[in-house]
Amino acid sequence: MKFSKTLMEKNGWRLMEDNEKGFWVMSTCGLFGGFTTNQKAAEDLLMDRSGAREEGFPAVKEDDVKVVRGNQIPLGIGGKWYRVDTFYLNGKTIGQVQVRSKATPKVITKVKDKACIGYDLKWMLRENGFRLQSVS
Repeated sequence: MKFSKTLMEKNGWRLMEDNEKGFWVMSTCGLFGGFTTNQKAAEDLLMDRSGAREEGFPAVKEDDVKVVRGNQIPLGIGGKWYRVDTFYLNGKTIGQVQVRSKATPKVITKVKDKACIGYDLKWMLRENGFRLQSVS
């Protein structure tokens, strides 16, 4: 694969065009970030992979996010249950995390109509236009 040129570079990630009008997102250390034939989609992917999209978002400390635990709802199968915890920032709901009992240990983070597997506060904040302030 031959690349004709590097179009953008952000935070250790590059957007490169190949000789056949394909667009590649790769880190400077060689990690694959994605491929598309659409330049706009590739630019968006670069912004996501590099974290550059978040740089303009207001920073939020983890302590600023309040969590209200939901009630355990029995599933009626051998003591299994689930609950939905709600996350708030400045009094506004920013998302939910569905937690299941140890018998079925799946956790799902939800923001509006989107979801991801696992507990991901950073993703939840990004979906609401905030970024998690790094602790140094």
